[in-house]
Amino acid sequence: MKMAHISAGSFVMGSPKKENGRDTDEGPEHTVDDSRPVLDGPDEVTQAQYKALMGTSPAKDFVGPDSP
Repeated sequence: MKMAHISAGSFVMGSPKKENGRDTDEGPEHTVDDSRPVLDGPDEVTQAQYKALMGTSPAKDFVGPDSP
């Protein structure tokens, strides 16, 4: 799997109340502080990848090895 390094730092999560097309579950805006760097993938983990690592897959909808 390709992974991207994300440095420790702060960012604003959520969208402004006046943003066009904003849904009610996209706020409120708030600052998130990440104290440690992380690795993140550019794509969703497939059910096959998850099962290979965890031994099981909790998927109930969209079941299939290539589904996220």
